[in-house]
Parts: sequence; C-alpha cells; structure tokens
Amino acid sequence: PGALVEHDTPGTGSRVGTGVPCDAVELLAAVAAADARRVRELYEGEFLAGFYLKEMGAELEEWVLATREHLASSVQLARVAQAEAVAAERAFGEAGHLAAEALALSKESDPDLLPRLHRLLLAANHPLAGAVERQAAAFGLELADSAEAARAALSSALKRPARNNLPARVAPFVGRDTELVTLANLLASGSRLVTVTGVGGVGKSRLALEAATSALRDGLFDAGVFLVELAPVSDPRLVLEAVAAAVSGEGGSADATGLHETLGDKRVLLLLDNFEHVAEAATDVSTLLEKCPGVAALITSRQRLELSGEQIFQLETMALATATSSAAEALTHDAVRLFQAAARRNDLTFAVADANWHDVLEVCGLVHGLPLGIELAAAWVGRLPLEELAEALRQQPDELLSGPRDAAPRHRSLTATIDHSWRLLLEHERLALTKLAVFSGGFTHDAAARVAEASIAALSSLTAKSLLTGSADGRYTAHPLVGDFAMARLETAEPLRDATLAAHAAYYVDLARHAEEGLKTGDQAGWLNRLDAELPNLREAIGWLSARAREGSLEAARSALEISGSLWQFWPRRGRLAEGRRLADAVLTAAPDDMFASERAKALTGAGVLASQQGDEAASEAFNRTALELRRQTGDRLGQARSLYNLAAAAGQAGDLDTAEARLTEAIDIFRDEDDEWSV
Repeated sequence: PGALVEHDTPGTGSRVGTGVPCDAVELLAAVAAADARRVRELYEGEFLAGFYLKEMGAELEEWVLATREHLASSVQLARVAQAEAVAAERAFGEAGHLAAEALALSKESDPDLLPRLHRLLLAANHPLAGAVERQAAAFGLELADSAEAARAALSSALKRPARNNLPARVAPFVGRDTELVTLANLLASGSRLVTVTGVGGVGKSRLALEAATSALRDGLFDAGVFLVELAPVSDPRLVLEAVAAAVSGEGGSADATGLHETLGDKRVLLLLDNFEHVAEAATDVSTLLEKCPGVAALITSRQRLELSGEQIFQLETMALATATSSAAEALTHDAVRLFQAAARRNDLTFAVADANWHDVLEVCGLVHGLPLGIELAAAWVGRLPLEELAEALRQQPDELLSGPRDAAPRHRSLTATIDHSWRLLLEHERLALTKLAVFSGGFTHDAAARVAEASIAALSSLTAKSLLTGSADGRYTAHPLVGDFAMARLETAEPLRDATLAAHAAYYVDLARHAEEGLKTGDQAGWLNRLDAELPNLREAIGWLSARAREGSLEAARSALEISGSLWQFWPRRGRLAEGRRLADAVLTAAPDDMFASERAKALTGAGVLASQQGDEAASEAFNRTALELRRQTGDRLGQARSLYNLAAAAGQAGDLDTAEARLTEAIDIFRDEDDEWSV
C-alpha cells in the first residue's frame, strides 16, 4: 500500500499501473498461502465497486470487470477449500455456512465447483443445497445423494493425504502471487491440459511445482499428484513409461501398457516438467486424457503442444520497477523481492535498503527481469559490492551468470539456458532467428519476411517455442537475452550479417519513403504511430548506413540521404527536433558532397526544417539555399518549389515580407503546374 503497483490483467498479459494504494496483490498472496483469516480481512466486496470515470475507455472498463471477476473467483475457491478443511474436522454446520458465503461470491458458479458446494451444503442440511442441485442438474452433474454420503466423503477424502512424489521445497517460493493463483484456479476449475510456456529461465518449473503443491494441499486430486521429470527422457516414445513409473512409485512398474486402465476415472494430476524436447509425445498425452476423464496434465514447456483443448499459460519475465523512490516501493516488485531472498542465501545480513535499492534495480534490469538471471546474479552478493556487480554484468555477463553444480545443465548459465532452446530448433528456424536479431524494438511480419525471409509459419513456430512474443498489434519481439544470443551468432557469420543488415536498412529506407507520402494523407495518425513503433529500427538503419557511407560505400551514402530526407515531417511532429537534427547532420557529413544531388538536396531540406524549428535560422537558410542550388542543377522543379517555400518562411521570420511574397508566388505557381495539391 502507498507504492506504485502494477496489476496484471488476467488472461491478457497486459498491465495497468497506478499510484493509488491497492491491497489486491496482498489478497492474492493470502489466497495462494491459504490464509483464510487474511483473505476474510482483505476481501470486503467487489473490486472497485461503484468505480466510474466519465472518460473511462473500454480497455480500462474491461480490466476492472476482468479483475473483479478474477478476485471474486479466487476468493470463492479459497472459501470452498476452507469449508472442506472445516468439514474434515466434522464441523459440518460451519462448513455449510462457509459454502453459502462462497456461493454468494459469484453470480454464476463454475460448474466444476457445484458438486463441491452441493456436498458441503448437503452435509450441513443447508437450505441452499436444493438450489445448487438444480443448477448442477442443468449440467448433468453427479451429486451426493444424501447428507450421510456427503459427510462421509468430506470427512474421509481430506483427512487422507493423496499419494504424491513432489519434492520438498529447498528455497522459499518468492513472488508470482497473481500467476500462482491464476494457475491454481485453472486446475481447480477443471482445466485438464494446461501448458505453462515461456523463455528458458523464466521460472516455469518452479511455478508449476508450487501450483501442484497447492492442488495437493487443497485436496483437488484425491488419487494423487505426480511429478514426471522429462529432462532425462530423450525418446518421445518413453514419455508414458516415465508417467507410469512416477504413478507406480519407487520401484514400481514403468510399463505404459494398461496405464489408462490403471488411472481409469481417478482424479490424478500429472506435472510433466520440461516437455519441449519430447514434443512428439503430445498426442500420447492427449490420448491418455481422453481415456482417463479424471486425469489432468500440468505441463511446462518452452513450446506449445498444439493440441485441441490446450490451455496456454504464458509466463513472462518479472516486471521491473519503473517509478520507484524508496526501498519500500522497490520491494513491492517480485524481481526485487526475489533478488533479496536469493542474496540472503549467501549473506544472511543482506537487505534491500535505502542505500542499495538503486543498485538492486539496476542488476535486475541488466538480466531483464529473468528469474534465473536474478538468482545467478544474487549469488555474487557477499563476494562483490552491488555497484561492482552491475558493472561486471555489463562487461562480462557470461562469466558471472553461472549457477550451482547441482543445477540442471540447461540452468547452469543464462547462455546454456538459451542454448538448450536453440538446439531444439529446426535448421530454418535457427537461420530465421539469427537474421531476426538485426531488428531493434520489434518487427512486423512484413519486415521479417523481407529482411529475414521468415515466413508466418516460422514466426508462429518461434512464438510457440517462447523465443518470440507476438502482440495484438501484429508486432513480434524477442526477449533481450534471446536477441543477444542470436546476434552473437549473426556476428560470427560475416557475409550473412552484412547481407541481413543491408536488407534491414533497405526495408526501412522504403518504409520512410512511403511514410513521407502517407503523412500527407488522411491516415497521418496511422503513419505517425507506425513510425513511432519502428523508431528503434529507423535509428539502427540510419546509423548503419551512415557508418557504411563513412567507409566509402556510395550505395549506403545514397540510402542514408534518402531515409534522412524522407523523415522530415516525422521529427517535428513528434517533437524530436534534437534527435532528427543530429541524425541529419551525421548523414550529411558521412555522404560525399559532390554526388547524389537529388538525395542530398532532400536531406538538406529536412535538416533546414529542423534547424528552423530549433530557432537556428542561419543554418536553416544555408541548408535550404544549398538545396535550391542543387535542385536547379538537376532541373527538379517540384523540389525547387519546396526549397523556395522554406526560404520564404525564413524571410517572413526575418520580417522581409516582400521577399517572402516573391518566393511564395514562385513556389505556388510550380506546385499548381505540377498538380501538387498537398503543397498548394
């Protein structure tokens, strides 16, 4: 409370930031910890009940409603679990009261909760049992037929712990409160095939194990919760054997023959960890679920299984604090809390405090919020001062970010983690990902196709394998660490690197050329937004072309002048005068003075516009006079008119209205002759 909090929008991956105190995150943490007392204290009614803003947009309204339902369903599940725990002690009256409270929390109860609610209410002889029975009948659900049967089920099932092979937690589970509750809710509400995906090192296994432990604690799978470690399994045909071995227990049979008969309709949760390298076994898992209606599969994988009925749970890196002013505020963010917990394993006295929170944020930022990177970096606390650790991460990250000896090989360093994903790619996917490294700040499908020859199928596959992220606006991005890994490979293939960088620059020269005309149409706002999105790529293209021009490449010099001149409207419309002027000056300096008169005149005109808006009228007039001379030499009448217009503006600013009028008259006559209505 009192700190800047970023809230997840359930199911979308987007976030809403607010400086208003909000205890929703604390509530979700209490739900995850099964702290019934704290849940009751914190949940006083619907989230933001009565909240309304006159200008509230559809996106914010949707977020409020989605969060309201997410919190209500989370509390409902917690209340049902609490009621079942009470019923296990044969306090059926109290359990019925709690079940009635749970029923009232949601306007429409989840069908998978109805049998549990009915059993609790029936055991208490509560009058609402009949209403729930009628709701359940609409779904064709089987219910307890008597209070005695309900009481017997409640008092026996929860007292007897389900079989499991889940490992005891060695280190505390830190952060991910919202994600844990959402994942636990998916399992509790009947989702039978959930795949947790994300880039390597993002914490998929740890989150899934915590969710499985929560499901075990809540008694959701009375026949067992079993972890199936697939990292040692190299042959997809052996996946069901690994499942059979886990279910049968130590020394049991690993024969998959008859596995579906063994499981039958028992309520079992299978946690299939590290599935990506045996993805061909996905259909075997699907068939098992079809034959065993009580079995659910929670899968961690760097790629989707691409099965019908698969629920994707995309796990992102930990959000970094963007507006923080104190250690207390920094500690509201999962990344910082995880760093502190990991650092204390090396130095018990370590704490995020006013003297060091800036450095902690910087270290978390240098590993881009990746949980594995945060833990590997925190291992140096006690051996390096934080400020030295940050500097070392900038200079030699591979040497610092290595893990403990007992870690899986793929988790012993960040490079090894990404290399594990790399080895699972097909050859054409590796080539596409390597070439896509030239993009900065994301890219569209069109850009990927023209620059990297990456098809929509390749982009879809790389996205499914968590190496790219797609967004609703049609753009793709790679995690910075994945991008760095791919760029390192591109740098070692010099001919491929040069060809790809040339294709990248050519694409953005073409985009700038089209944008120049697009900004003169009714779709001006659309073009401005597109250029905003592509600004990092435009900068890279201009920088690369300028560097090549300085090395003597005439083709690069021509392209640099053209892209610079084409962006003359964008820089001032977005208030980026200094950046636009700096890049224009760099291009004009890099390109030879005595070549490419048309392109140079265009770049000079753009520089003149920017100089004028900066108040540098002397430079502006010099740029425009030179441009006019070049255009007269080449016979470019339309270009001459544009230079005359700019010189007229300069004369007007200086108070010489006669000269301004003469130049404008000459310019408008040319514009009319050339049928340039926009300039007129």
